[in-house]
Parts: sequence; structure tokens; C-alpha cells
Amino acid sequence: MANISLVCFSQSVYVDVFFDDPSYLYQDYIEIDTISNPGNIWQIGKANKTLFDSASTWGAKVMITDSVNEYPVNDTSYFYFKHRWCVDGVNSISSFILSGSVWVDTDSLNDFGTIEFSRNDGVSWMDLTTDTSLNTYIEYLGPSLTGATGTWSSFYIWCDDLISNLTVYPQDIIFRFGMSSDNSFDAKDGIMYSHLEFSAGLTEVSEQEEARYSIFPNPVSNRIYLNQSLFVNSESVKITDIKGEIVEYIKGGVGDSIDVSELLIGIYILSIELSNGTLVTQKFVKI
Repeated sequence: MANISLVCFSQSVYVDVFFDDPSYLYQDYIEIDTISNPGNIWQIGKANKTLFDSASTWGAKVMITDSVNEYPVNDTSYFYFKHRWCVDGVNSISSFILSGSVWVDTDSLNDFGTIEFSRNDGVSWMDLTTDTSLNTYIEYLGPSLTGATGTWSSFYIWCDDLISNLTVYPQDIIFRFGMSSDNSFDAKDGIMYSHLEFSAGLTEVSEQEEARYSIFPNPVSNRIYLNQSLFVNSESVKITDIKGEIVEYIKGGVGDSIDVSELLIGIYILSIELSNGTLVTQKFVKI
């Protein structure tokens, strides 16, 4: 039996971006780059295209590569999701989860989307779907951003340790979502996102604390076992899937184990709120 990597937060941040939000709160986090690219094809609106003609369950408006026309040739366009790295002037984000829903319709040879991440305020970027330079800390689960998904698909990005090997800390955590095309017109709809969810921890526990927050076994088929002395008096327990949907919620203490036998095979996030306000989050695999 093996323990999985731990993320334990004394405080947490959660942002849910809906492009159909009538209060336009997404503008606090989303930026479409029309300065370096005045012809940027990313738009927020209702999809009215050949294939992209319906929104997801998250609302009618989406972030889309032109809401009416097919994407053009020889184009690279970006939009950004930004969040302050230092949240309250004191506590800084150390770990995060980024997830959402995406629909892809591109030529699978040379047209593609990207989800990139910068730890230095946009000086350099790593493609979260392909880059392995931080594979110890970052994991991408989701569809390929080229070709055709045929419908909405979920993606999920987990970062266990944002600050490892940093010598200068960034002002913002920045994600860059891109779409690039070659010189051949393919009459495809492109890429659209229905929503983005961002959750982050501010203060990570020391390594000496890890054993106190262990869960096992992992992968698991029937029951996850917990450190009873800590979790028996938990305030709440939540299990979410990689789409961010809550599949189980328990109010109050859970004893020393949780039955997960009825969950479908896949990857899940177990979140436990302790009575002292600490949020413990662990990833596990159901087999």
C-alpha cells in the first residue's frame, strides 16, 4: 500500500469562470490579447457555427475561436486566465487545480490548441499538455487539443508544487490558451471552452506533517483508509471527479475510512475540511 502526494492548505482559493455570467465577473480573470494581435479570433459569445451550434450545461455563451466563422489560416491567437500569486499580501499560492470543458474541431495535422503556464509573469511558457520539464509536479488529464473531440470533453490540470526551484516569485499565475493554424484552409470550427475552474492552496504543510494526513491504498477499489485521529472529527468530506462535479458529500465525521466501491473507474479529488479550518486535499485513482 502506498500513500499519494499530499496537498494540505490552511487557506484556499476557488474561482469558477462562467462566460455566460451576466455580471461579467469573468473579466476579473480573463484577458483576450488584442494588443499584440488586433485580429485575435478568440471571442466570448454564443456559438453559431457548422458544428459548434450549442452551448454546454454551463451556459449559452462560451469562449470560442470566432462565434460565426471558421478559423482562418496562418493565425495564432491567445486568451489568458490570470490570478494573483500572492492572494492577501501575505499568503502565496503553492498548489493548484485548473479544470474545465473544451470542444475541439481542427485539422489534426498542423492546427492545434495549447494550454500553457508561466511561473515568471509571462517571460517563458510551458505547454501543460506536452511539456515534461515539471512532470514531477504537474499532470494534465484531458483530450488532445487537435483533431475532433466530437462533443464537450473535460480537462484537468494538477500542480502539486508551484514554487519548487523558483528564485524570483511571480506577480501572477498565468495560463495562456492558444489556437494555431497553418496555411491550409480546412473549414473547421476551431476550439471553444464553456467554463474554467481554478482552486488553489495558500499554505502547504511541512513534510513532517505528511504522515499525519495519509490515505491508503492508492489506487483503490473498495475503501480508502484515513488517519482516524484527525479525520473522525472532520467538518465535511467531498469527492469530486476530474470534471469538477461532486460525486459524494458527507457532512460531519467519517471515521477511519470511506467507501468508494460504487465510483466509476477514474481519477478523483478527496477534500476534507477539518474542525480547525484546515483543508486537506488528496488525489486518488479508483480501479
